[in-house]
Amino acid sequence: MMEVSTLWTPFQDTTGAAQTLALTIHLEVTNVGTATTYTLSFAGETVLDTGTTNPTNIPWATIDNDLKTALESLDSVDGVSVASVLSTGTVVHTISFWGTYPMKKLPLLVVTPDPTSTNLKAYVRGNDAVAVTKQDNLILENSQAYAFRVFAENSKGFSDSVSIFQAQTSTSSVVPTPPTGVSLGEFHGDTWLSINYWAPLYSGGAEVSMYRIEWDSSPNFDSSSIVP
Repeated sequence: MMEVSTLWTPFQDTTGAAQTLALTIHLEVTNVGTATTYTLSFAGETVLDTGTTNPTNIPWATIDNDLKTALESLDSVDGVSVASVLSTGTVVHTISFWGTYPMKKLPLLVVTPDPTSTNLKAYVRGNDAVAVTKQDNLILENSQAYAFRVFAENSKGFSDSVSIFQAQTSTSSVVPTPPTGVSLGEFHGDTWLSINYWAPLYSGGAEVSMYRIEWDSSPNFDSSSIVP
């Protein structure tokens, strides 16, 4: 029988530490011809009209730098980037926060549609893979079945374990899943900008050794440039 192994992962107090949060906002309107707005809040602070205490009513189709500027008006925001995709009746924002914050874990944005209208539905999803919680990697044998259980501990002792789950390690490596949290970063000039991205959710069973970035003036990438 295989010996039981234990991994100790101490709780990390990240108050005042550098943190990163990536999230996605999906907005969907029923009638694109109806003027529809929402308000936006982060860490208990709401985007306001300049020089007032009135929440800013943000048009649902606001995208990219206009939304970034609105978020940068919040005192609670250190750094942020926004990449938006707008199509008929929907807009998807990929938003990345970074910097130093006075809380242990960054909260999600709060999107509040105009309460006088039912035209807008809003969904916010965080990506915990790039949050501040600690991740640990286990070195396991390949082609082997494992069972896992997780406990929490404080000065009084151990909690009950979460439900035991089982997994089978891969017999061989496969290609990784795509990078996550991909978004445009800062525009540093007329001819250059930065791109943000994080590691794949699954490495494919082998270490990810590099990332490849391609760009082209054509969406068909028929004459692409490549940076390893």
